[in-house]
Parts: sequence; structure tokens; C-alpha cells
Amino acid sequence: MPTAEGKKFLGVAEGQADSATLEHASLLPATPQGGFTFDQIHRYFTSRLANERLPRAKQVSAHCPFHPDDHVSLSINMERGLWKCHGCSAHGGMLGFERQRFPDLSPEEARHSMYLAAGAELPKQRRRLINTYRYVSATGILLYEKLRYDPKGFGYRRPGEHGSWFFDLVGVNKVPYRLPELITGNLVFVVEGERDADNLTEFLKAYQQEHSEIRIAVTTSCDGAGDGKWLAGYNPFFSGKTVVCMPDNDEVGKRFAQQVAEGVSQFADSVHILALPGLESKGDVTDWIGAGHTVGDFFALLKDARPFTGSVAEGGAVELANPFDNGSDTWPEPMSESAFYGLAGDFVRLMEPETEADRQALR
Repeated sequence: MPTAEGKKFLGVAEGQADSATLEHASLLPATPQGGFTFDQIHRYFTSRLANERLPRAKQVSAHCPFHPDDHVSLSINMERGLWKCHGCSAHGGMLGFERQRFPDLSPEEARHSMYLAAGAELPKQRRRLINTYRYVSATGILLYEKLRYDPKGFGYRRPGEHGSWFFDLVGVNKVPYRLPELITGNLVFVVEGERDADNLTEFLKAYQQEHSEIRIAVTTSCDGAGDGKWLAGYNPFFSGKTVVCMPDNDEVGKRFAQQVAEGVSQFADSVHILALPGLESKGDVTDWIGAGHTVGDFFALLKDARPFTGSVAEGGAVELANPFDNGSDTWPEPMSESAFYGLAGDFVRLMEPETEADRQALR
């Protein structure tokens, strides 16, 4: 959680997010920015404000180099590496100062120059923001964002005033991913991450457009798939829905699917577990799609499914009726009610009110 002092300097506008987000994210812990020591921070600002005499104190003032400054308008926190000009309103951390001081340098050049000026060893690897996942309310209002970094890592931020960000979830009620679609959906897939949710949604997009009677939603937890990551507050959103949990191919995935199924089964019409076949260890639905499988393959797996009964079945996939099966030219005898057991039956009952097709054809 940012300190009051940290919050004061977190005025990061939307347009600055690419560079400033990463810089400000590192300001939040109680350690100096970027792991710099007090001596290194003092050395950096002393070198960049050569005409100033900067005392070795936690908070110092100086003339701002970014505008004609007849007064000492620049405040610097030497413990955190944060600065703000009370004259021109420029503010940020050490990298922001370096880039504003030397605007012709590229971001990497500025970073290298900053470390040299501080007398610090340049880190061999720096994480890079590669994706942002938006978590919104039922009406689409942004609640918070999950940040994905390379090397793999995650963080969070919530919107502040005037385009600023707080890099915590203080006071935020966590919600399932893609909540508006979840609320309106009647066939819901639960996967293990936002990337999988986005990829499966895109994979099923064409099918969804052709079959509006089935409102597909794909969701996940914002905290990943570990034990206890599925929150009880998510479960009521699944009321009256057909739910298919899709675990990754590992023990963590199986336990997560179990926890999700147990939780949503209190509210959903039916719950099923789909373990995709042919996955390598730790493989997921994104890997399955990337292997070249089609939407037809996917729905072929969703046939004759058995409902969740309190444990994850060993081996075998959980399946649903195949809407891509054209059947034969001969009209079959009516099926018995037993033919509509499990997820196949759920699928038929889901579609019957929305279509004039015979229920046997739906099966």
C-alpha cells in the first residue's frame, strides 16, 4: 500500500502509462526506488543539479531545471527518489527526471545513464509490462486492472483521480473477469487465467455470432489458480447457468477446478469439468487452441457430459453435444429422456426456448 507521501506523487496520466507505470510501480514498497540506496539517490540528483548544494537530508529543495525558477520550487525525497516541482508541476521518479532532463535519449539509454549517474550497477534484467487486463463492474465501469509482466509476474492498479493510479486494491471488491458477459451468459467456461479467457472467447467468437441463443461467457479469478484463490463472492454470479470448468493439466489445475465447481454448484443449474485431452504437463486451453484444434473439435468434446458430483473424474474429457454434427439423411426415432442426461441435456434445455428446432436435432 502506498504511503501518503507515495500517493502524493502518483499522478500518472493515461498517456504516460507505458513508461511511467513501470517506474511508479517500483515506488510502492518501503524500499528506495529501483533498489537504490540513499547515497546513490543523493549522488544521482547531485550530478544532475550540479549548480545546487544538496544537503544529505531526507527532504531537500532546489531550483527546478525544467522551467525558469527564481525560487527553490523543486522538492526531492532522497530516501525514495521521488521529486516534484511546485512551480511547473513536473513530478516523478529518477527515470522520469532523467528522461525529462535528456529528452533525446531513448528509454533504455536514459535508464543506463541514470544508473551511471547514481554509481549503481545496471540490473541484468528488467521486467516489461506486456498486457493489461481490465476488471469492470456489472455496468462496465473500471474497478481495477491486473498487470502482466515479462519475466512472468503480476501486479494490480486501481484508478485514482484525474487519470492517476494507485498500485494496490485497497477498498476494492474483487470480481470475476469479464463480469458483464458472465452476468448475461447462460453457458459459462471457467479457465485459469485472463490470457486463456481472452483466447477462448476469441476462439468461440464466430460460433457465438451464429448461435445467439447460446450466450457464451469465459471468466476466471483475478488471483490465479492457487488454493483459496476462488472467492466465495464470485459464486452468486453463476446463478441459473450451465458452467464448465476447464483446468490446466496439472495438480494445481485439478484442485482449482474442484474448488470452483464446489463453489458455483450452490447457484448454477449444472456444473461440469472439462479436462482437455492431449495436453502436455501444465498445458492449458491456449496450448490446445494453438495446437490447431477447431471449434468443431471443441464442441465434439462437449458431448454426453456427466455432471460434477463432488470430485474431479480421473481421465476422460467432460463433453457436450456437438452442434457441428450434420447427422444422417434419415429422420431418427425419438430419443428417450435418458439420452438427455448430463451436459448434453443441459445444452438442449438451454437452446429449446430460443429455437424451433426439434430437441433431438439439438442433441
